[in-house]
Amino acid sequence: MGTIFCLFAAENKLKGEILKDGSKVFKLWQGRDMPGVGAKAPIKIWGDDKKDDLSITNVSIPDIRFFKAESKTPTPAVVIAPGGAYGGLAYGKEGTALAKLLVKYGMSAFVLKYRVPQNREGAYQDAQRALRFVRAHAKSLNIDPTRLGMAGFSAGGHLTCRTSSNFKDEIYPHKDFIDKFSSKPDFLILIYPAYTGNDELVLQPDVPVSAETTPPCFIAQTMDDGHLKDGLTYFLALKKAGVKVEAHFYEEGGHGYGMRDRQHLPMRTWDELLLNWLASRKLVNLEDAPQK
Repeated sequence: MGTIFCLFAAENKLKGEILKDGSKVFKLWQGRDMPGVGAKAPIKIWGDDKKDDLSITNVSIPDIRFFKAESKTPTPAVVIAPGGAYGGLAYGKEGTALAKLLVKYGMSAFVLKYRVPQNREGAYQDAQRALRFVRAHAKSLNIDPTRLGMAGFSAGGHLTCRTSSNFKDEIYPHKDFIDKFSSKPDFLILIYPAYTGNDELVLQPDVPVSAETTPPCFIAQTMDDGHLKDGLTYFLALKKAGVKVEAHFYEEGGHGYGMRDRQHLPMRTWDELLLNWLASRKLVNLEDAPQK
């Protein structure tokens, strides 16, 4: 167990738990009833958190885990949605590992533990709430609410796109001050996204894009990924709509590698290219690079 603490925001008390590694966990629906339903079975967690190898399923109490970038001024931030086919969460390799990388370059990160298994509406509600939660408590967390993005791997990529596309939708009753804030991400990061397109490269109806509302996007995927059509479809739709996008389609690497070391394959560079893209948008500072 970690240490329980409280911070005072403008209209509400922010309660969280400090873990041994210094990260902080906030329950998303604290202070109000959670809409929808949770899992039918008790939560199951396995793997090694220290090695960023944790996996989770049967989530009924969604939360965000906060990795803070040290700064005297408010920092950019990202909410990270791990993948897992909406059946579970690859919480380590597709969540905490990326968070720890971004923090080194001045971007705070929140790993989203959303409701699974097979609870897409609950996950969607959790994602909207997460972005609102961060913006509502931005001052206490030292976050710049105008530079808050969302990243997703695989199914988390679909959740990211859906959250971005439908940020105006009221998908649950608004009951507290957090729900007054926007759930629109300011940038998107999609790593081998799934469920966004079909074999004819037509965008799925739940992830529409437009030049007016869709933010700049980074995509990385491999040509031998069974979900290639999803990333490719989304990329083509963004390009057609005139949305700013950078995409990298590597020759090989498969699906589900996350932040794991694959030095023998070209796709090993995707995180470096992501950092370059973020730096070009002044969201990270490459001069903060850790000494090798």
